[in-house]
Amino acid sequence: MINLKNTKLNDKVSVIGSFPFLTENINQTIKTWLKIQSDTAVDYPCVQPDMIEMFLNDSNVNGVSKSNGRWAIDFDQLKVTGPVQHLYLNMIQQITKEIDYTPYGFVIPITGPFTLCERIVLPNTDISLLNFPSLIEDFNKRVVIPIVKYYNQFFENCIIRIDEPIAQSGFLTGSGVGRFNLDSEFVKRIWLEILEEITSKNTSGIHVCGDIGSISIVLEDLVPCTILSHEFFTKDDPYDRNINCYSRKRLQRKDMIIGFGCVSSKSLNIESLRDIDLRMRKGVDKFGRENIHLNPACGFGGLASTGLTMTELRGIITKKLSLVDYARNLKL
Repeated sequence: MINLKNTKLNDKVSVIGSFPFLTENINQTIKTWLKIQSDTAVDYPCVQPDMIEMFLNDSNVNGVSKSNGRWAIDFDQLKVTGPVQHLYLNMIQQITKEIDYTPYGFVIPITGPFTLCERIVLPNTDISLLNFPSLIEDFNKRVVIPIVKYYNQFFENCIIRIDEPIAQSGFLTGSGVGRFNLDSEFVKRIWLEILEEITSKNTSGIHVCGDIGSISIVLEDLVPCTILSHEFFTKDDPYDRNINCYSRKRLQRKDMIIGFGCVSSKSLNIESLRDIDLRMRKGVDKFGRENIHLNPACGFGGLASTGLTMTELRGIITKKLSLVDYARNLKL
């Protein structure tokens, strides 16, 4: 795989994925959010409608069906029969041409196997697949890996990013109520099987939001040249401890780069320039500027539930993405 430092990702900006969808006009909504990303100089744009439905409800993903808010699985039928999210990805590329937006590449999001399996239950039960490592592995090989192979085959100069929100706060490898206590080596192997399908013509990434805790030990031992993207300095919990989960020395040894979430995607409050200055200084002191790629802390999709209008949300998100661009240009 290529050396990330040679791609100069430390001077590029990407987004994590989701944006608010408040109307049924998907084409117009995608155009709105792409136009804002163009105006705020995002190098790797993305507009993701729904991180679960868009994969499990795709016509080329067989063997899963909606059941009482979750998804039931039929392993006899489970397979991917063709390109997944092909029309959606083509739509994004076409709209960028329509609005005269020429990004460096695209973020191509793939919801990770653990997050998908948490929403999938065994037939006629409410038991999640996350309780069965062998079924997770089977699902990964039959569904997630074929999707990623397609993405890597038909796209280039893109960031193919695995989104695993279920991995935060020890839910995968911790113990206690609501936690699954999966073996760390097993979790690493599942992620490695996916990331190794992403060749040098694209860049691999993995996003875990919230408190990454002990999962960081697994993450920093993945394939080289992967962007490790996390939240830092969020409103509800500053997550300063996420900074302490990695060291510059270990990042450089593994040739990793941090996706530094420098603005909150879940708060309506607009950070000040001083906020960004202090956050960037802290990140640079800890990781080195050469090891930082900038993005918002998470996707903006959750802001759809705030009750604000699209006009109001456009204003807030535009300001936040402008602050990420400001952070990118700081001379530290």
